[in-house]
Amino acid sequence: MEYENVILEKQDNIGILYINRPKAMNALNTATVREISKAIDEVKEND
Repeated sequence: MEYENVILEKQDNIGILYINRPKAMNALNTATVREISKAIDEVKEND
């Protein structure tokens, strides 16, 4: 899945999640928190 504010990398059984909002100094907002939650769910589904 494509995300606007986060980058999800999957390597073997490990998911690495990066916040990608350099203009906002990687500050969290509602949209970013939702994307983090969706990315975590995506990793869980592939477990």
